[in-house]
Amino acid sequence: MRALPYRTPAFESVLASPWVVDGVPLGERLDQGWDYQTQLAARRRLTIDVARVRREAGLTMADEMVVSSRYRATGSLIRHRGNMESLAAGSPAIADVETEVRIDGADLAGALELETTVTLGSVTPRQQTFVARRPGSILWRRSDLFAVEGGGGLLPVARTSFAGSALPKGAWFISAGTGEWDAPAMGHLLVLLNEDNPGVLAALERTLAGEFTSAVWQALALDIVHTVLSLAADDPDFATTDGETDDEISKAALATRFIRTWYAHPGEEAADALGRLRYDAQNEPARLRAVLQERLHFLGRDLG
Repeated sequence: MRALPYRTPAFESVLASPWVVDGVPLGERLDQGWDYQTQLAARRRLTIDVARVRREAGLTMADEMVVSSRYRATGSLIRHRGNMESLAAGSPAIADVETEVRIDGADLAGALELETTVTLGSVTPRQQTFVARRPGSILWRRSDLFAVEGGGGLLPVARTSFAGSALPKGAWFISAGTGEWDAPAMGHLLVLLNEDNPGVLAALERTLAGEFTSAVWQALALDIVHTVLSLAADDPDFATTDGETDDEISKAALATRFIRTWYAHPGEEAADALGRLRYDAQNEPARLRAVLQERLHFLGRDLG
């Protein structure tokens, strides 16, 4: 984790309980399975030594802090924020806060990352150096990763042994096929994770250090986006589309969503971005991968 340009409190100044769903640990609940209509309300309680956080971070009693959580499913590349709780002036020295995120079953794929943060809210003018002064500055953070198996999410992810199969013995295999852009993405796209690979298995079993596990899933996300966009760029029959329903998303709609999110310039039409994408894929493939690394913040954000 990179050093921040301001003081932060000790990690133990905030005590976080495990994530639970209806009293069941989140990991166990995910093992029980889910469907697209399922919404999991994950909750955790935080005991925050507010006085210590303020003292060690150099904050004044008038500075507001904000507790929030968010989740990110690496396979579907979807991020959502949960509730936000304010710790304003007058908060007790020790505060008990419950944070919650509501996770839609249709979002689940790959690894589920839940991040809880205490950030700086509104601030008073200050002259001190090495003290956070911008709203949103992260004072404390904890990230928890959960392996998600099965068919949830925009890109189903399954762990399996590659031994005895015709698949290359890499870390994973992204089965996307060619053409059939009007077909449902869920029926034509599949990510297979090779549990024979020690690094993948350790990430799935959460035996790797958090920063290494995060790097594995970041690499998977980059590979998924690159594969889908490369297929779209190479196929002259592919055209961007807005066609998707609440029930399913086509391969074309998924690729269009990826173009808008990870390749298009702000305000650029997807069709125009597709033209640039095809040029890069044909003439500067290294640039295409570099652009995706930039847009996905590959290894460019805090790990773990």
